[in-house]
Amino acid sequence: MGTQQMQGRPSFFKVLIGNFTKELRIPFNFIEKFNGKIPVDAILRSPSGRCWTVNVVEEENGLFFREGWPDFVRKHGLECDDFMTVKYLGNSQFKVKLYATNGCEKELPLPHKNRRDASRCDCQKHAQCSLS
Repeated sequence: MGTQQMQGRPSFFKVLIGNFTKELRIPFNFIEKFNGKIPVDAILRSPSGRCWTVNVVEEENGLFFREGWPDFVRKHGLECDDFMTVKYLGNSQFKVKLYATNGCEKELPLPHKNRRDASRCDCQKHAQCSLS
């Protein structure tokens, strides 16, 4: 990433307002940390243990999580004024934490117990993504 290396893992938070059920705008200052090398597909690692593939779309007014994002919103019961933190883990993977309007982390259903390998995310496109 050029001559300047990232200190720690870059992260951001978002309050879910407006049109958040269809897309989520990625903050411009977060994007700058990648020197323009943003993945086309991002893997969102949910607190439930699952991975969600979300398409990253570039437009004039910024980058957005778009395709796959509405499903992530529905499956996690995200509502207006909830907020989330997103931390970049490398290899197009982002760790997500979700919080309700009361400021507490949202309670999510646990992943299915009958999964083949509990150490891996349950994503179809990136079956090799590992949990840390």
